[in-house]
Amino acid sequence: FSQIVEDLKKINVDSLREVLPELKDADRIDALNKIALSINLVNSDSSIFIANRAIKMAEKIDYQKGIADGYFTLGNVYYELDSLKLSVVSYLNALQLYEQLPPCIEMGITLRHLSILNWLVGRTEKAIDYNRQQIKLYDQLEVPLIYEWFTVISIAYFFDGIKRYDSIYFYCDKAYDVAEKHSDTNFIAFTYSNLFVFKLHHAQAISDNNEELYHCISLGLKALGFNDKIKIEHTIRAIWQMFLNINLAKAYFELGSEENINTALGYMEKVESIYDTISFNYSDIIELYNLRAALKSRSGEYENAIMYYEMGLEEYSKNIPNFEVDSKFDQILFDIIDKKIIQSVYD
Repeated sequence: FSQIVEDLKKINVDSLREVLPELKDADRIDALNKIALSINLVNSDSSIFIANRAIKMAEKIDYQKGIADGYFTLGNVYYELDSLKLSVVSYLNALQLYEQLPPCIEMGITLRHLSILNWLVGRTEKAIDYNRQQIKLYDQLEVPLIYEWFTVISIAYFFDGIKRYDSIYFYCDKAYDVAEKHSDTNFIAFTYSNLFVFKLHHAQAISDNNEELYHCISLGLKALGFNDKIKIEHTIRAIWQMFLNINLAKAYFELGSEENINTALGYMEKVESIYDTISFNYSDIIELYNLRAALKSRSGEYENAIMYYEMGLEEYSKNIPNFEVDSKFDQILFDIIDKKIIQSVYD
């Protein structure tokens, strides 16, 4: 959804409104759909009115793409209004029409939104199915790397949620191939970062896991090795570094020996030093308190462990990101992540 918002910012609504009286038939319908889509975040009522108007006009001249784009816009608007049922119905209407038309990016985005909506309500297999359809579609289109890569890595995340590790690694390989095809160092590094965390989750789920953990660590270090090569803004780089260092600390902590625990503490100190250099509220800092609490619990210092968990919750409440999200979808997603993190601490 955030990618759509970025694309919409490039549409000049005032220019479209100026030329609208001169446009006819399909051109007029396309302009109406662009206007409706562009204003859906700021004026939902007008967006719904204009989209429905575009649909009716398109139906009169049997312009299927215009009808589909109208339903696509309605799907976005209803999501913003928390009308998830109407959102899904609108997207399904759009998809049914897009499937009968030549491949287009709008169909890919519709599949993406249906995938995420199904994931939000716990229908993971259906979410995966929509993403697979999206991959097949993108094989027929020239699409930006960010669309293609996120589609593939999303399936890996869905499989991580249901612990199907062979499938996770299959789609991580595909994500790497996509990044390699575009010769994009950033996305190659991000692929290694994600694979590292998936491997760590796998290792934590099995016993006698030292070999797996050392493999995790090598992947994490490989990802960090891209630090000087990737081109990202300072704050994002710092957050990426903290993410990797926190998970390296987890991996070494999991190994359990005194030497490895000391190494884990070293990575935790790196996170704290990086954190001091940014102004962004980084909510994942709670993981440091969780690790310190786990260390205390491990040595039987349960009161101190509880103290660190409580300190983590207090720090987390201060550090929930304070930036404005682009859409209600993002807000819902962050709320789910927040609740899962807090739940893990109470567990």
